[in-house]
Amino acid sequence: MLKKGSLFLLVALLVSFNLVFGGYLIREGDILSITVYGHEELSSEVVVGPDGFISVPPIGSVRVSGKILEEVEKVLSSRFRDILITKPQVTISIVKYAPYDYNVLGEVNRPGRVSLSQSSVTISELLASVGGPKETADLSKSFVIKKNGEKISIDLSELLSEGKNADFVLYPGDSLFIPSGISSWIKAVGEFKNPGVIKYYDGITLTEVIAQVGGVTDKADIENISVLNRIGNSVQRKEYNLTKIFSGKSADPILKPGATVIIEDSSGKAVRVLGEVRIPGTVPYKKGITLLEVIGETGGITQLAGDKVLIIGKDTKRQFSVELDKLLSGSSEDIELEPGDTVVISRSDEKYTYIVSPEMSERVDFSIYENLTLRNVLVKAGIYYPDRDITISILQPRDEKGLKVSMKDLQNKDYPLKPGTLVVLPLIRNTVYVLGEVKHPGPVVIESYEKATLNTVISKAGGLTENASEIQLIKDNKKTIFDLNESLESQTEIESGSIVYVEKLPERFVYLISPSVGGKVDFSREEKMSLRSLLSKYNLLDFESEEKLILLTGDGEKTEVKLTDLRNKDVPLSSGTVIIYPDTRVKIYILGEVRSPGVFAINPGDTHTLSAAISMAGGVLDTGDPRNIRVTYPNGESRIYNLKEILNGSEADPQLKSGATVYISRYVPVTVNVLGEVNRPGVVEFDPWETPTLLLAISKAGGLKETAAQEIKIAHDDQTYIWLSLIENQDVPLESGVTIYVPEDRGRYVYISGKVMKPGRVDFDKFEPFTLSRAIAKSGGLLESADNFVKIIEPDGKIKKFDIEETEKGKDLKLVAGSIIVVPEKIKRITIIGAVRDPGTYVFTRNERTTPADIIARAGGIPDLSKVREIRILSKDGKPVSYNEFVESAKELEDGSIVYVKPVDVLRFSVIGAVKSPGSFDYSSNEPPTLLTLISRAGGALDEADEIHIIYRSGKIESFDVSKLITQGSFTLEESADIVITKLAERYIGIIGDVQKPGLIDISLIGGEITLGKVLAYAGGVNNPSSAEIWLITDGESEKILLTPEKLSEVSGRVLEAGTIIYVPLSYLRVYVFGEVERPGVIEYTPDMNVLEAILSAGGPKNTAELSRVLLFKNGISENPEVQYVDLDKYAVDSKKSNEVPKIPEVPKVEPGDVIYVPSSYMVDIKEVMGVISSLLTIIYTGKLIAAP
Repeated sequence: MLKKGSLFLLVALLVSFNLVFGGYLIREGDILSITVYGHEELSSEVVVGPDGFISVPPIGSVRVSGKILEEVEKVLSSRFRDILITKPQVTISIVKYAPYDYNVLGEVNRPGRVSLSQSSVTISELLASVGGPKETADLSKSFVIKKNGEKISIDLSELLSEGKNADFVLYPGDSLFIPSGISSWIKAVGEFKNPGVIKYYDGITLTEVIAQVGGVTDKADIENISVLNRIGNSVQRKEYNLTKIFSGKSADPILKPGATVIIEDSSGKAVRVLGEVRIPGTVPYKKGITLLEVIGETGGITQLAGDKVLIIGKDTKRQFSVELDKLLSGSSEDIELEPGDTVVISRSDEKYTYIVSPEMSERVDFSIYENLTLRNVLVKAGIYYPDRDITISILQPRDEKGLKVSMKDLQNKDYPLKPGTLVVLPLIRNTVYVLGEVKHPGPVVIESYEKATLNTVISKAGGLTENASEIQLIKDNKKTIFDLNESLESQTEIESGSIVYVEKLPERFVYLISPSVGGKVDFSREEKMSLRSLLSKYNLLDFESEEKLILLTGDGEKTEVKLTDLRNKDVPLSSGTVIIYPDTRVKIYILGEVRSPGVFAINPGDTHTLSAAISMAGGVLDTGDPRNIRVTYPNGESRIYNLKEILNGSEADPQLKSGATVYISRYVPVTVNVLGEVNRPGVVEFDPWETPTLLLAISKAGGLKETAAQEIKIAHDDQTYIWLSLIENQDVPLESGVTIYVPEDRGRYVYISGKVMKPGRVDFDKFEPFTLSRAIAKSGGLLESADNFVKIIEPDGKIKKFDIEETEKGKDLKLVAGSIIVVPEKIKRITIIGAVRDPGTYVFTRNERTTPADIIARAGGIPDLSKVREIRILSKDGKPVSYNEFVESAKELEDGSIVYVKPVDVLRFSVIGAVKSPGSFDYSSNEPPTLLTLISRAGGALDEADEIHIIYRSGKIESFDVSKLITQGSFTLEESADIVITKLAERYIGIIGDVQKPGLIDISLIGGEITLGKVLAYAGGVNNPSSAEIWLITDGESEKILLTPEKLSEVSGRVLEAGTIIYVPLSYLRVYVFGEVERPGVIEYTPDMNVLEAILSAGGPKNTAELSRVLLFKNGISENPEVQYVDLDKYAVDSKKSNEVPKIPEVPKVEPGDVIYVPSSYMVDIKEVMGVISSLLTIIYTGKLIAAP
């Protein structure tokens, strides 16, 4: 016999043998990597479809499910050999294993589908993965539905306590159901401390239930406990005595599932004491209690007590009297009382009566003026019902026979009463116990004036719940059944003590298993419980699908239903049925160069086009080829699509079928050969985002030479194309590998396009002047819409601009053979900057108005007019014009105008020194303050104030005596400034501006000589010491010194006089960015800033920006500027080739004062650009866009 350790080793060896020699069997959903050695274009990643096939371009579909990797490698090697010269070496590996799916439904914490990496799982592991069972679960009735539809019942009630059945194994596709057990729980109703519902378990007893609800109340009748049990369609009632159970005289009963335990109020058994006792009320009944004990419990008799004690039984039939004197003297035997007795001790010589009934007992007093009659007694007690035949017993003093009358007869005859008369009535109000499906189960009291019908009783219990079914009326173990409609109409009177039990409607539910939703599905009373209704709840009705649903009823019957059959016929469902819904989703397998390759399931009603599927996969990577997307279906059908053409509407977006494999291949560069009269003949390569066209190919080859002919030939189709047609956007697409040839032509000709009568080629003979004016004349002259300025693009790429009006002055332009003359439409370029939504340069055609209102509207309007100070216009002549009524003007602006919408500036002033309240004050530039106003806001100058120093942010300094403040202080301060008011003969140094701690420094705090370095140290240092300038103001005279690293020691040792004011202006370094950027204008310079960072600081480039021709003007615009062309596209291209982020040092650096211009076209006229930038800089400086240091 094998030992346990040996057995484990044997199992491990068998598993290893299967893995090594048997191999893993490929499953649906696995992702495989196929590598064909030496043929990278045939290598790919594929997903095993739900049918077990993979789609391998270009050989089609191959079944792989259930096979090991070596088998598939042999099959593919054989299939690839049909298209390759040599036998290929094929290697297959598993990239990602498909998960195993299990279903857990019912009373668990996280019901639904569970995906695990295990090919088998135990019940304990599966329950742990869904958070375990709920408290309401009935584990004893659990069951498993196997993948083939077989149902297996399994008792899990001892799983958590003893681990029984924990090792039951489930396999992928199996479903575990944990039903609800709430209907078997025990209900505790009545005089419990915490009435409610207790979970049932085998062997639970009555005392255990009482303990779990906290015990009973003081009023509980523990000697009469009712237990209701449902047996079939009836309810059985048994009575138990808790006192006998606790004493061991009776056994503790074991309760059945769903039992109801009722403990009634014991106050009905108490002995009531009325009349002349000190504490009238009730005394709890106990067996053997006597009359004297009851009188003692109520404090004894009063001085007004009469000589008779009347005792009335609970049913009022037992009535007798006892002489009180004899009882107290012991000459009469003490009386043993019974449950519910009433003891009345009357008062002598008073006008009163006593009323006693099973539900009330009280004394009714009358004044000397009131008639003591029976009718008046009942009226005063509020229980006079003249239409009811209620028998009343009248016991008058010294009348042992008594009298019985009907309350109904009192309408015609009243009865006078003697003082102390006892009026005894039977039960007038009913108590009914209502249980089951009502909103407030428990005892219901029916007042004496109410009719105790079934409808009244249920209404007082809060009404029926939505789960209510039939109603049972139980009295003396007799049962009457009513349906819901009968209960509303029934006029049957219910006797006191009856039980009304409202049956719960049988649960209406099914279990649904589907790829998208699942779990227990409940139906209301009004809902039709059918297959159509179920599927409609979750939008799963698909009349077009031929797929089948599987229905498993509670008794194990299995039925299959086609979805298409539901169009004409519905299928009713029984409670507890399990419905297994097929997977009708469209499954698309997306592989290759996308961000998130994998399997994507799309609902039938959702869009499943090619572009939508690629979007779901995160889109095409930069390394992917969007023009070469292969779609392959399981039947071998395959087709190539161009995503770029689909997105621009040139090609239809195909609807994909389920099982389609979409493969986005890696981009293979398109290359063409460009030969002949071009500047850089050779191989031209296109980038992924470039469209291969003839014009772009020639541009990449350096453009045409002067000797190039107008005809261009493409070898593969032997066609000839005219260069001019390419310029006019009639470009030719190219395929990889073609050869382009540009022949030589030394003839005298030019091409002219644009706004002329006859655009095209213009040939000159050798005698004609080869000039611009002659070329325009030969083309029929200019159209009315032509601009005066034309552009001449010479064969070497140079661009010239010429004003046609110059020809009228005798000036003309000689042409170069092969040049292209472009006569554009007359347009206006107007630049608007400042406080508008979209600042920039806008182009207006001849037909578009350029009034101020039109220009403001084109720039998106002004967000907040209250924040605009003024609007300035700078025309071509360079003269700024102030124009406050800008928008109301109908005058059109001329070409090249620049509009600056100047925002309101914030003027900031600080007032320190000899004032009462020194501080900082802000004003709008629309309402600048006067000097007198500022000093007033600072509390006014002190008496010892001597001089006033005004240091403007521009560097200007003014000083004068305080005595002249009234006469000279009314002038307006138009720019920000610091104001220092000094004291007479005070020893101080004042420091303001760009330092850490500006203010006045007492020189007594500084030891030794007062040097500039010590004062700066007391002020916390200069914020920007690398380029700071410092102003020293002494006795109204100012001096500027530079605080550079080279002069630091010299400047720091400068000795200062008392009263000196030090001013450190703000150091603000600037770079200017204009053109096609989001926020053109001034940006703050930061150390090591490069061109790209500067453009990003200006909001980044617009979509219209030509980043391959960015202009960098070093040290700004001058007569002979240093201009660099920066190709930012080159950095992006290099980045994509190397798969690395561009290195910042490769991008040219900028210095303070540099100007960057981002054009909208590759063809840039530098002189024109310089003119625009000069105008912009002029308006920036004159408009004070930024504060000068």
